[in-house]
Amino acid sequence: GPLLRPYPNWKWTKRGDCNGITSVYRVAIDPCNRLWVLDNGKIGQKVVCSAQLLVFDLSTDKLIKRIKIPDHLAQNSETKVGKLITPIVETHGLHCTDVTVYMADVTGYGLVIYDRGQMWRLESKEFRADPAVSNYTIMGESFTLEDGLLGMAKHPVLPILYFRPMSSHNMHSASTTDLKRSRYGFKVRYRTIRDVIPSQAAAMAISSGGILFFGLPTEVSLACWNTCKPLDKNSLVSLTCK
Repeated sequence: GPLLRPYPNWKWTKRGDCNGITSVYRVAIDPCNRLWVLDNGKIGQKVVCSAQLLVFDLSTDKLIKRIKIPDHLAQNSETKVGKLITPIVETHGLHCTDVTVYMADVTGYGLVIYDRGQMWRLESKEFRADPAVSNYTIMGESFTLEDGLLGMAKHPVLPILYFRPMSSHNMHSASTTDLKRSRYGFKVRYRTIRDVIPSQAAAMAISSGGILFFGLPTEVSLACWNTCKPLDKNSLVSLTCK
């Protein structure tokens, strides 16, 4: 097949250049054809550059916005550990001028929110790994991974953000209205369904019809759930790779 090329070009991949791209796990494309790149600025466990959000116009491949993420938001307030890996972009309006970005911190157990030019961080037990399910065995290989908040998906119609830590069997959700109001000190009401996922679960995505998909790495399978129905073990559908 054709060789892959770096996006947008090789100039963005220079070692030690904090105006370029350092380390990206996931990206998001919004309805206005913009690519949101969440750069955590780390190589291994070393912070090389400050974390940042880069926004590219996919019709021109040009950078149209750079949003620096301060270290005190990119890291846990107590441990000073953090790695931002998942961006969820919510837009409103014909030209996507009203934008909210939710960013998962997998090792610092936090959620960073960017909304209307303001940025803040939330930390909660719902974002943390469960030590009881931090041991993995995949295709005969065993290891320990205490990864927290990783998979997230915004409902296509309702003001709901679904999320979960990697090392957990729980599914969580919160009102995006609550999340946005938390900037002013309002309490976020988290909803948790415990022990409903059969194993640890990785990245999540949701269809326009409200079908939530997520990977089950230890089972080497893809699971889905129709969010119009109550979530329980009977409402999960799993496609196993053999």
